[in-house]
Amino acid sequence: MHPGGHYPLQLLSPSVDNPDQRIATELELWSTSLAALLVSGAQSVFNILFYSLQTWLIMGWQARLYLRLLYLLWL
Repeated sequence: MHPGGHYPLQLLSPSVDNPDQRIATELELWSTSLAALLVSGAQSVFNILFYSLQTWLIMGWQARLYLRLLYLLWL
C-alpha cells in the first residue's frame, strides 16, 4: 500500500483513537443507515400492496384492469 492510500474513517467523535473503535463506530453508522433504508423500502412495498388491495375491494373486477394499465403507464 502506498503512503496515504488508507481508508479515511468518518468519525462521530474525534476522541476515538483506537482503530478497533473507529471500525466499530463506522459499522454502527453503516448498520443504522442500512436499517433505515430497509424499513423505508418495506413500507413502500407494503403501501403499494395495501392500496392495490383496497382498490380491488372497492372497485371489484375492474380494479385489476385499472391497476395493470397504471402499472404499464408507470413503466
